[in-house]
Amino acid sequence: MNPSDLSQTGWGVLFAYDEDPKVIEALRPLLDHRKQQTGDRLYYEYASDEGWQADEDKYAFLVRKQIYLHGQVDPRRRRTTF
Repeated sequence: MNPSDLSQTGWGVLFAYDEDPKVIEALRPLLDHRKQQTGDRLYYEYASDEGWQADEDKYAFLVRKQIYLHGQVDPRRRRTTF
């Protein structure tokens, strides 16, 4: 896997659950560009209810999303609850 090739490695963005929609909209050109680079199947965007909650640390977020990191990460095997 080439770590410089987003179509192989994927890309994601994590927003706070209460992020101002204007911030997300301002980033939309970049987000759409990254989504295109990943071929759409390895692009992950977490916002609103799917985003980071105020009382979570990184481990609580990963558990809530059922994302378990053991050894080498395979972006095709992301597990989520949605």
